[in-house]
Amino acid sequence: MKYIRFTLFSFLFIISSVHLLAQDAVIKGKIIDPKTNEGLIGVNISTDKNIATVSDLNGLYELRLPEGNYSVTISYVGYKDFKKDLSVKSGDSVQLDFPMEEEARNVLGDELVITGSLFQKKASEEVISIEVIQPRLIANTNATRIDEVIRRVSGVNVVDGQA
Repeated sequence: MKYIRFTLFSFLFIISSVHLLAQDAVIKGKIIDPKTNEGLIGVNISTDKNIATVSDLNGLYELRLPEGNYSVTISYVGYKDFKKDLSVKSGDSVQLDFPMEEEARNVLGDELVITGSLFQKKASEEVISIEVIQPRLIANTNATRIDEVIRRVSGVNVVDGQA
C-alpha cells in the first residue's frame, strides 16, 4: 500500500514539475505618442489567437504568450493600427516599444450629407437655409430631451417625437 502511495505521489510530482518548466514567453513594452513622448493609456494589444491586454496609466503593457507564432495588433482610437508578426519560445522576454501614429480621419465618413429636401446633397450644395443649434441654446433651455430643444428652432415642428 505504501508503495502505491509513493508511486502515485512521485508521478504527480513529476507531472507538476514538468508543467512548471513550461514557462510562457513575455512580451512587454511601452506605447507612446511620438509628438509628446507620453505613454498612451488603454491601448489594446491583441494577438490573432485571442490573447489580449491593455496598456496601463504610463503606457506600459505585458503580454504572456505560450510558445508559438503570433500576429500582434496594437490599436487605439485616433491612431493607426500597428501589426507585427513574431515568434516566441518558452521563457523568452521580448521588449517591444511602439510609437503610435495619429490618424486624421472624419469619424462621420468621407463626406457629411445634409437632408433639407427630398434628396440627399452635400452641405456645400444645399440651397435651403440650415439652422445650427448652439450649445448655449441647449444649456439655457434646461431640456431633458432633444425634441424639447428642436421645438425652439424656427421652422421645425415636432409631432409625436418626430421632426
